[in-house]
Order: sequence, then structure tokens, then C-alpha cells
Amino acid sequence: MPKNPIVLTGAALVLILSPLTIQHAQSDSSSCSCHPPKDGETTHWGGNEKVSFIEKHSYRTLQGTVLAFADGTPLADALVEVFTDPKKSEGQRVAACRTGPDGKFCFSGLASGKYELRCSVNTGWNVTHVYLSVNHIIGKNKELQVRMSVGT
Repeated sequence: MPKNPIVLTGAALVLILSPLTIQHAQSDSSSCSCHPPKDGETTHWGGNEKVSFIEKHSYRTLQGTVLAFADGTPLADALVEVFTDPKKSEGQRVAACRTGPDGKFCFSGLASGKYELRCSVNTGWNVTHVYLSVNHIIGKNKELQVRMSVGT
């Protein structure tokens, strides 16, 4: 959980600003157990709030773990998607995977740039959005932890 979160709960929106950490590898990497989503599968809009994180630093690669907000339990089978043009309402999805039993996801081949990472679980969970940038040269080399919450 962020050290100093800012939580806004108007119009079904929760915004939490905090430093996050990122890396990337390929979903076929031996260190990552994520697997492809079903054909045509898109974001599961099951919760009633939008949870957003804005990352201020760039990272070299994109990989991490999806966790339950309440107790930090890894969330298996969460859908993790990467979109371009995060400032637009509908960016183009460039990568997606389902987390393994350990909640891990990873992506390789992403060009340096700005992205939206979107995590969703079947019905009942709020969709979590992470706005971030990847910079292979000057970015930090750390892992992202995405905390998801159950809808209210």
C-alpha cells in the first residue's frame, strides 16, 4: 500500500498516487508463469470503482505481481493488459496475459514510451489502471506490484 495515498471517491472513482516499480520480460519467459488470454477476451468491468495509479518514474522493463489489496495474496488468473496512448480514452492494446498461480505477469518487446497497464479479475473486482512509462536506457530496474480491491 502506498505510504501517502490520495483517495478520491466521487463519481465511482478511487485515485491512489504512489511510487510503483516496474520491469518487463516476455510471457514465455521461464521466470514468469503468465499465459495468453482467451481469444477476444477484454477487460472484465466487474467492480463499481476505477482504481488508478500514476507512476512518476520510468522503468526499463515491465513485469510484476497482481495482489489482493486487503491481504497481499497473489491473484491467479487476473487479466493484465498493456495499452498505448494512455491519455486517450481508448488506447490500442499491445499485449495481454493471464497471471499464473503466483500472480506474476511479464511483457517483453515493449518499445520505450508511455503505457496504461490495466488489471481485471472476473466479476466483483474493481479494474486497476497503472499509468507508466518504459525507458530501456534510463529507467529503473524494479518490479511492479499491482494491488486490486473488491468492489463495494
